[in-house]
Amino acid sequence: MSVTCPRCGGKMIVFEKSLSATVGPFSVKKFLPEELQKYSSVEFRICESCGYMEIYWKK
Repeated sequence: MSVTCPRCGGKMIVFEKSLSATVGPFSVKKFLPEELQKYSSVEFRICESCGYMEIYWKK
């Protein structure tokens, strides 16, 4: 499924990153504010043409 940029109509690149990753003994979630620790991943959508970006937090 192709996502279209709401600003310019260009194609958006979509990728998702998990927040369950660890860096040494630390969890990535521990570095986030408490209200964001309930989410398990983040989806980024970036337009190839104009650079417009959307971020979606996913549970």
